[in-house]
Amino acid sequence: MAAEEQWAQCCEWLKRVGLIGSDHLLASNQARLSDLCRFLRDGVMLCKLLHLLDKNSIDLRSINQRPQKAQFLCLKNISIFLQTCEHNFGIHKDDLFDPEMLFESLDFKKVLHTLSRLSNCPRAQRLHIQGFSEERCQNGGDNEIYETLFRDMANGPAGDGQGPGIKGQEAADDLTIYSDLNLDYRRQLEEEGVRVYDDVAELSWLLHDVNATIPRPEAPDISRKRDLCLQELVETEHNYVEALNMLCRKFLEPLRRVLNEEQIKKIFGKIPELSTIHQVLHKGLKEAQNNNSAGKTIADVFLENQERLIIYAEYCANLAAAQQELEDVMNNNEEAKNLIQECQNEVNEGRHQLKGYLVVPLQRILKYHLLLQELDRHSQPYSNSDLGDLKSAHEAMKDLAEYINEAKRDKEMLQIIQDLQSSILDMPSEINDWQNLGKLRHDGETRIERHSDPVRKRYVFIFDKVMVICSKQTKDEKYIFKDWVKLENCHIDNSVAAGQGGSTKGRHNSFLLVVDVNKAAYTILTKDSDSKERWMKHISDAIEYLNPAKNREMEHTFSITTFSRPTTRCMICNKLLKGTIFQGYRCSRCEMVVHRSCLDGVQRCEGRARHESPIPPSHPRRPSEPYPGYGNLQLMNFPWWVERMTREEAKRQLELLPDGTFLIRWSERHQKLVLSLKVKHDDVKHMRILKHEEANSFYLSEVRYFRTVEALVNYYRQNSLSECFSDLFSTLSRPLYDTAVVKFSYQGPGANYLSLELDDRVIIISHDGESTGWWKGRIGNRVGYFPKEFVQVENNF
Repeated sequence: MAAEEQWAQCCEWLKRVGLIGSDHLLASNQARLSDLCRFLRDGVMLCKLLHLLDKNSIDLRSINQRPQKAQFLCLKNISIFLQTCEHNFGIHKDDLFDPEMLFESLDFKKVLHTLSRLSNCPRAQRLHIQGFSEERCQNGGDNEIYETLFRDMANGPAGDGQGPGIKGQEAADDLTIYSDLNLDYRRQLEEEGVRVYDDVAELSWLLHDVNATIPRPEAPDISRKRDLCLQELVETEHNYVEALNMLCRKFLEPLRRVLNEEQIKKIFGKIPELSTIHQVLHKGLKEAQNNNSAGKTIADVFLENQERLIIYAEYCANLAAAQQELEDVMNNNEEAKNLIQECQNEVNEGRHQLKGYLVVPLQRILKYHLLLQELDRHSQPYSNSDLGDLKSAHEAMKDLAEYINEAKRDKEMLQIIQDLQSSILDMPSEINDWQNLGKLRHDGETRIERHSDPVRKRYVFIFDKVMVICSKQTKDEKYIFKDWVKLENCHIDNSVAAGQGGSTKGRHNSFLLVVDVNKAAYTILTKDSDSKERWMKHISDAIEYLNPAKNREMEHTFSITTFSRPTTRCMICNKLLKGTIFQGYRCSRCEMVVHRSCLDGVQRCEGRARHESPIPPSHPRRPSEPYPGYGNLQLMNFPWWVERMTREEAKRQLELLPDGTFLIRWSERHQKLVLSLKVKHDDVKHMRILKHEEANSFYLSEVRYFRTVEALVNYYRQNSLSECFSDLFSTLSRPLYDTAVVKFSYQGPGANYLSLELDDRVIIISHDGESTGWWKGRIGNRVGYFPKEFVQVENNF
């Protein structure tokens, strides 16, 4: 049998088993051996293959399903596959390949041999699925395809020159943000042979209306095409709002009877919040479509809502965990399983599962920039389009999609670092934290010599900030910590003479990593010239990442920074800083914030006066100044007090919240205290709080007076406002802000942070940064960010 036929038959078997669909690259005539190798290389699909053959043979939670470029995780996944093949499927050790044979593409024939044995073993044959030949190719002429495999893999997908870093098939197809994200999640969510995306695509009554393009008749009238695009945008938004409401009404609320709040939160995430946000978004689009009197355009609606939609980053990043939690509930809670099935039957006669519905928000958020791009294309002939600046709106939604993608990758990276920390024994405390490590760039085995010490084989991890050197234990994929190097004060020296530092053998593929502080040096000896270039590049890139050239050229002090506010923007391009960790650079002198890709656009640093920082304020707020006619109000300790705020901003803050939510603000326009209250039908009422100078008391109407603003609020929390306003049958149910009690003390590292003392009461004024574990709070006149896990939220109802 020809070698090419054997790997192609392997692809056919994977299709028969259900690991790949008929539309997969490996099922097409364009597939190559290198495509199959990349598909299997990180071990994820191998483990899922075993799960398809026997779901009880392997727990998919034991593997890392998004190892990215982490070699140690890929090898760990492959090892789990091999151990399961031996212990659960009865494959003899002699028929198993070594993990490096797959990862390094050293002997893919042995990989195919193992898979052939697996396909024909008794346990796999219980499924009555035909396996593929066990014959190993002995024909020397057919070996050429395997001899070129290593070179093909080193060149990256389609010869892209990316090197052998793990890309996976999705990266080969990474043409747009939309396809990249969907392919990422397709791989995460394929469980038990169920293609979630295929399932969702069949939700004809829902997704066809949410995402599909409305059929467009041939029309020479360009304005007609534009109107159809606009109609599609508004109508599909309406259908999406209905879909979110359906999830809340038909699934979330009934399941509260059988699931605890933590399970509900894990499965449904931000669905209720998304529902309220999109009600406002749809209302704005509808008004803009009807040429509303407020003068807002379609573009304005998207530009104003972009930052609200950042909530999707958390939803999408947790989607795989939500799917897993749902599966656990279905497997372990019979009552919940029956109720979910009842809900599914009520919604669509059981044709589709809740698991598929949960993917709908991901589908929708990635559609906006495409819809706006199409709308803009058909609006080009109009020089002053009544739809507004559609190009800016399209860029904003594309910017948002990029943010969501990077936030998802950052969450995966934090999981990788967590897995690594549990795999390295004796890791010193000073680097046992992701903030001190940075993101993982490269890992692998090489030889290292330090000073006069002998050359030793070591497993090395290159992070953004440090290089960690370990010895590898073959058992349980564990590593023993040996040394670490802070890369910030290092440089690469590639001018090492062949005879320096010991034996000349193999030193033509070596280079020095020099530590500038103590002049220590590490000689890194690689197996070949290609490997040397890769190691040098990864280390050099990390050093440049920590010390950008603009620091020297333009006298800045840029350092890579994690920004806790998701809405922080680059001062050069005004786009969002992407992701949740190490999103960009900040200069400690002028407070300038930039993307790494925008560093070339910065000018010479001129100190603090030049730029206004978009990050949290560098100094604590001063106490509120006296308010004309009201004196020096001391209201900072109340969760309903927001200081100075416009009517429009108060409406924006309240309109998405439950009825009865309220705030008190100072109106600069009217020079009065104003009570703003959310009432029915998404309306917000604004009522002035007046002060009687002689009596030194506060009131809404002359019916009743109060000695303090606090007393006024407390009274109307229990009593209807109808005594002041005849048509307002509401009480002040809940303040705008939540409050929390401090459980653990916390000393903030700078003025942007809020230090906490045990039993302090914190007013939570913003949940920005929640996805990275931070909230923004206020204690008296102090404002800053603090770890959300250090407090216990109170019930202010």
